[in-house]
Amino acid sequence: MGEIPEVLASSGGGVLAPREGDGDLAPAIAAALDRDWDRAALRSWALRRRWTDVGEAVSEQLRGATRDHAARRGRAGAATVAPGVAR
Repeated sequence: MGEIPEVLASSGGGVLAPREGDGDLAPAIAAALDRDWDRAALRSWALRRRWTDVGEAVSEQLRGATRDHAARRGRAGAATVAPGVAR
């Protein structure tokens, strides 16, 4: 949710490619294929990043987006969440 450059920088786990329409993807693919990946470091990072943590981060981003949208429309506090979804 906007954190991809930070994740790549902190984990060393990828190569940032241009957005769709912003250029050729080939240089990023070539860089990824040529890179000497630190497999142990990548595995360690992945093991620390649990799905529950990812889910909570995504959920918080969605709650914030809903609050922002409601505030822009003049309905602060009117944001609702689907049944069974924790706030």
